[in-house]
Amino acid sequence: MPEMSGWELAREIRKRSETIPLAIVSGWADAISCEARLAIKADWVVSKPFDIAAIAEIAREGRLA
Repeated sequence: MPEMSGWELAREIRKRSETIPLAIVSGWADAISCEARLAIKADWVVSKPFDIAAIAEIAREGRLA
């Protein structure tokens, strides 16, 4: 994204709503600390590459929330 990073986007989403389910998908997901995840209030952190089953599970969980 040329205008902002994914983390900036996540922060903007959280400024607008604390209830929108938020998944972070990153090639560096394993390096994201628990503190960073809690600070951004991410519901899920998914490592790339991922399989479609992982995303389908997140979608199912998001509908139940």
